[in-house]
Amino acid sequence: MYGTYPEAGPRCGLLRDLQSNFKENLMAGNIVLEKIKAGARIVDVRTEDEFADGAYPGAINVPVGVLQSKMAGLEPKDIPVVVYCASGARSAMAARMLKAAGWVDVINAGGMDDMPDAEGSARIYA
Repeated sequence: MYGTYPEAGPRCGLLRDLQSNFKENLMAGNIVLEKIKAGARIVDVRTEDEFADGAYPGAINVPVGVLQSKMAGLEPKDIPVVVYCASGARSAMAARMLKAAGWVDVINAGGMDDMPDAEGSARIYA
């Protein structure tokens, strides 16, 4: 069924689901910039150490590992939320969690390098 590594089967399915959700939720820089200019809450779901090393201007840090317990601090649920991390995997998970909890406008901006500058182009922030 899974060749010589039967324990890899379910994990492969999980990885496929994560990749699918990542691609489905990832937004282009110009769309992200429009949301930010319109007042979206910017949430960095990386660790505190990663956040301390550099973050997108105006972002708040809510690591994905504690997002479930900190969601109330992101309310109201009708304000757009832009989430990002280092590569886009954790932000995809965070976007899914927020949508499941009732947020109506959640954007997965992907990784830190995908976040737009004032013109909507991706750049590195430090």
